[in-house]
Amino acid sequence: MSLGISTSIANMTTQWNNTCADWDQAAHFIEAAGEALKYNNLLAAGSNLCDAGVSIQLGLDHWESSIGTTAHRYLRDCLNTIDTSWPSGGTVDMDAILNAMLVAKFDQLQKFIGIEQAYMAAIWNAPFNADFYAALARGFRQWP
Repeated sequence: MSLGISTSIANMTTQWNNTCADWDQAAHFIEAAGEALKYNNLLAAGSNLCDAGVSIQLGLDHWESSIGTTAHRYLRDCLNTIDTSWPSGGTVDMDAILNAMLVAKFDQLQKFIGIEQAYMAAIWNAPFNADFYAALARGFRQWP
């Protein structure tokens, strides 16, 4: 069952990638500022630091902003949808298992029996706790 949030997830991914790109650019500006300072070029260092600040702010705007479609908003929307649309119930009990077996297709039955037989083969030569299984069998005797 799809919750219909694939578009929000794709948009969130785009915004996150934009954030990372801006912050990567900021890192390059900071590195360039450091290089400029090595050569005592204060004008270039200052310019690079200003550009780094702009890139950091752009990245923050992709992640969280009071306006627009941000990664934060898409993440919030997805989590709210999951919280309100998650299916309830879905318990597995013996009736559910038996009903599923009754409507199963041949290949599903074949897979089930194959797995069940593999389990049996795996425990066939394993140590057997006769007392435990005898007590278990006595517990089943209550049934008509």
